[in-house]
Amino acid sequence: MLIKITVITVCYNAEQTIRQTMKSVLEQSYTNIEYLIIDGKSTDNTFAIAETIRQENEDRDIQIYSEPDFGIYNAMNRGIVRASGDYVIFLNSGDLLCDNSVLERAVHMIRRNGYGIYYGIAYKVYKNRIIGKIDYGSDRRPDLIKLLNAFAPNHQATLAPLSCMKRFYFNETYKYCADLDWIIRCYRHGIRLINMDYLFCRFDVSGVSCKAGSIAEGKNDIYKVLKKNFPVLGRIAAFLIEIR
Repeated sequence: MLIKITVITVCYNAEQTIRQTMKSVLEQSYTNIEYLIIDGKSTDNTFAIAETIRQENEDRDIQIYSEPDFGIYNAMNRGIVRASGDYVIFLNSGDLLCDNSVLERAVHMIRRNGYGIYYGIAYKVYKNRIIGKIDYGSDRRPDLIKLLNAFAPNHQATLAPLSCMKRFYFNETYKYCADLDWIIRCYRHGIRLINMDYLFCRFDVSGVSCKAGSIAEGKNDIYKVLKKNFPVLGRIAAFLIEIR
């Protein structure tokens, strides 16, 4: 079975990081990749850099779209609409795949285990320095308990079936936690979460959700997500998170 992977890179004014991110994708040993660049109409050289790399790799399926959007989740949804692969991963500008074999290893696991959402381990990076790790699989609690604690796989280390992405688009009413809401909705509809159990990506934590003033708003989003998806348990979980 030939599995096609769609990698989606959302970016805006990312001239300092877009080249490294694209390089980490194009140097993968697995090459059946559709690569979509979703640019929010950057005012710097992001588009020019991406277009140069596309021209240098004319044998690869690289598509660049540059248009205004209404935030990161709107841009991610625009990528989903245009995707045609069997599985989708979001690797935004500044994020890097950890080595050249991560997608090949993921495809082997998909062939072996079948339909599901696959997740790996992600390093948190700030100014090129590793400051932490997100390893959802190392927590042995049931998925329900982890999700009620707003603990979910890192979306840059997650491959999801395109059919799943098109069934559950990101809810754009959430500014910070639409990815948490998305994976909870998938879980509630019985889609398996499958641990790849290897280091998958390095993701840049200097983005919007980590900037000053966003922490309180992010918490408010978490409460809304939990209460909406788990009407009873979610209210209890949100209260317990609040009093910690």
